[in-house]
Amino acid sequence: MLLLASMLADAEEGRPLPQEARYIFGISENGSLKGYLFGSNHADFKTNPMVLDPCVKRKISDSGAVYLELDPDTLDLKSPRAKIDFSTSKILMNLSDVARQQIRKAYFGMRYDFIVRGAENIDPMMFLLSLYGANKYLSSLSENSLGGLDRQVSDFAKSSGLQVGSLETLEEQISAIGKVSLADWISMYEEAASLLASEQATREYAARTAKETGAYVEGDEEVLRNIGVMAGPHAAYWTSGFMSRNPVLAERISTNLKAANRPVFFALGAMHLGASGGVVDRLKEAGYAVERICKR
Repeated sequence: MLLLASMLADAEEGRPLPQEARYIFGISENGSLKGYLFGSNHADFKTNPMVLDPCVKRKISDSGAVYLELDPDTLDLKSPRAKIDFSTSKILMNLSDVARQQIRKAYFGMRYDFIVRGAENIDPMMFLLSLYGANKYLSSLSENSLGGLDRQVSDFAKSSGLQVGSLETLEEQISAIGKVSLADWISMYEEAASLLASEQATREYAARTAKETGAYVEGDEEVLRNIGVMAGPHAAYWTSGFMSRNPVLAERISTNLKAANRPVFFALGAMHLGASGGVVDRLKEAGYAVERICKR
């Protein structure tokens, strides 16, 4: 669950050795290699530091251009020190007293001392989750961060002299998240607070997250295909925040592939790739062959 994950992410102490991420596909058309599709893990939680696998770096170097969902260097920071005003949040105002206390304890000690263009008209608690889940901003601001995989892809590509671009705009991502109803957001935060208040539920969630992280690192497609499927109020977030964006992402990938004379490297959140109706399925429907590479 995304909300609980964001609450627990910085709660643990210690920093194990980084794990090498290699969930990557080759994209071909009529037997000719056209590009690469890397399933990124946007989060850079202290308990699960990750780095790019050497094979993934080689594929970046072999490419003529690189595209992320949103390149962290393209963000238009309106005011790096502007505070997010949680007092205006309708979600927060409508939570139960217990849930509100849990949310304040979990979130408000974190360093969200910035805001970006396009976020003025969205509830701060909606935007807060998009910030943490996407990690486009924290990856470059966190003092203890390895940079997050998005940042690592961007930095490595640019250090290799490659053009780096974005498949989406921040406004498009915010718009998708904003389509989830206020009632569903309130339900999601209430559920997250309830789980956070239970030590057993927290331990069970941490164990599940560790298993899913291991599946991501190993590229276990069976697990990854269902990892983001959500029920209840989260189903609306899954549909609007993730699945609704896949057709456009796949179309933009195809457009860039057709315009290039060298392979193109794409890095998207892993949940966009393998789920039913995800980007991999849609590229296959468009006539591309999409196969896993860099397996151990």
